[in-house]
Amino acid sequence: MVSVLALLLLAIRIGEVRGRYTMDEAMDYRMDLCRHSYDLENGMEALNAQMLDLAQRWSQMEAFDFIGSGPDFAAALYGQAKVYEAVGKYAMSVNTEEWLHLNFFLKNVEKIGTILISSRADEARSRTEEVLEYAVGYMKRPTLLITDTPVKIPNAEVEQVILPRPGYTYTALLSQFIPPALLTGYLAKLLGEEYGRGCKGVWSFAQNGNGVRLSKIIVK
Repeated sequence: MVSVLALLLLAIRIGEVRGRYTMDEAMDYRMDLCRHSYDLENGMEALNAQMLDLAQRWSQMEAFDFIGSGPDFAAALYGQAKVYEAVGKYAMSVNTEEWLHLNFFLKNVEKIGTILISSRADEARSRTEEVLEYAVGYMKRPTLLITDTPVKIPNAEVEQVILPRPGYTYTALLSQFIPPALLTGYLAKLLGEEYGRGCKGVWSFAQNGNGVRLSKIIVK
């Protein structure tokens, strides 16, 4: 989060210095980041409780699909990584369109936790709604939508996490990762898993980050 926040602040400053917008506009961009954090803080207790409840219901899932498009895909990638690190289960991040060509065909759908990330800036929103209709309405997949703009799907009751809606769409990047982080953290706790397998057993070589930290630096 801090890395993304720093990048956004740097981008705002570069645009300001280059005269792409006024100083007042640049300050409003910055203030939107603050407003979003306050809104998020006010909703954290409910969000935390919702993710704990979901983790309890999803503790026996065998795999996870994280689906998103455009900027929202970043949170899908993050969710996949956290499943690996927190609980060591199978997971995949996939583009919304690609899901209907590949992951759609996986068997044992009742054991696949399916998470879609779709903000109001999602240019594939109509396709996202189709995925939700198929995944929930027809396939009965355990499914969660992470969004700042609720959706209604005909003949399908979709479980949703409603995040604060920022003034500027890019600000949403600062909160979309939080539901997957809470969910996987609670799953690890419920399943008695150590983060990163505790660097024990066949993972012992990775203690202290040695699996990547001690790699040779080769300059050609």
